[in-house]
Amino acid sequence: MEQDFFRKELKYIISYKKALAIKAELAGKMKPDEFTDPKKGYFIRSLYFDTHNFSFFLDKIDGTSNRIKLRLRTYWNDPHIAKIVKVEIKSKHNNLYLKYSDIIDLNEYRYFVRNKNFIKLNNIRTEFLRLIKVKNLLPSLIVDYNRFGYQPIEPSQLRITFDYDLRFLSTNKINLFPQKNFNSWRYLLNKYFILEIKLKEHFPLWLLDIIKKYDLYSSAVSKYCDGISLSQNFTSRL
Repeated sequence: MEQDFFRKELKYIISYKKALAIKAELAGKMKPDEFTDPKKGYFIRSLYFDTHNFSFFLDKIDGTSNRIKLRLRTYWNDPHIAKIVKVEIKSKHNNLYLKYSDIIDLNEYRYFVRNKNFIKLNNIRTEFLRLIKVKNLLPSLIVDYNRFGYQPIEPSQLRITFDYDLRFLSTNKINLFPQKNFNSWRYLLNKYFILEIKLKEHFPLWLLDIIKKYDLYSSAVSKYCDGISLSQNFTSRL
């Protein structure tokens, strides 16, 4: 089980050219994390849950201070080679972010798909099941993307990621591995990257210099909300 606490999470929509330049600026301060392939990063797929009337989505759009997000996450798009699935609960309280994450194997995942329960329970899995039951949560959207992840060379709680090739698939099934019907997928922010900065302390001066140099302005962009707004015709709310 993992628990991540971040005081700030800031996102920026940037061009491919600017992403390359900023990654070069990180040299000497940050290094690719253990999962990042230097050429393509690594793959992420998330299956999100929401209420039948998309109250989680609307909480985000309306700027509700205290809100939660539930998802299943994996790093493969093929169930025959996938090794793990993560069960995640992410919450926001005012400006503080907290994420609980638990790793399950594919047998446990398949059991959950069939029974909406887990073979073995712990605090995170129990709370995940409780929230699904009391809020009557349903699968709503799958989001795919590739990520370049960076971690500090010197000990620090700073994390920087670059996400690209974002696409989404509307769904009503608990299935992280849908059949490969690519005509059903839609793309988000084509040719752009989402730069995300997560930190538990103050910004280091060198990072503030990069933000100023490249004229970066944080955005409330949300992969899940952008996907739902397009797939469910919520664009009038944005």
